[in-house]
Amino acid sequence: MTTRISRMVGFSVPPTMAEELDRVAEEEHRTKSELFREMFRVYLTYRRLKRQQEDEERLDRLIRHPPEATSVFPMIETGSEEVLLESARFAGPRTKIMGSQPAKDAAPLAATNNDTPIKLMT
Repeated sequence: MTTRISRMVGFSVPPTMAEELDRVAEEEHRTKSELFREMFRVYLTYRRLKRQQEDEERLDRLIRHPPEATSVFPMIETGSEEVLLESARFAGPRTKIMGSQPAKDAAPLAATNNDTPIKLMT
């Protein structure tokens, strides 16, 4: 007995679409299954390209309008810039041993609401 390498799939279409599918299959000397496989491959390519385009648009929006620190780091409350700066100053002597630059590392997080960076004293 031979094992089938394809699987049967059934679905409904409007009568006019079924007639058009029959007509196209006859014109192109192809089976309806061949037409469906090609349509599905084309659709998958379209879907992949559409998702890629949406991802690129989302990335462009993020580049043009970056989120505020509170949305990137949800544990940071609005107005807690001073606490963050003080933590960086306090941790400074300890972290320099490990090669970190706390004031520099904290600078992106310590921006004011108008995106003007706060000058850090080290």
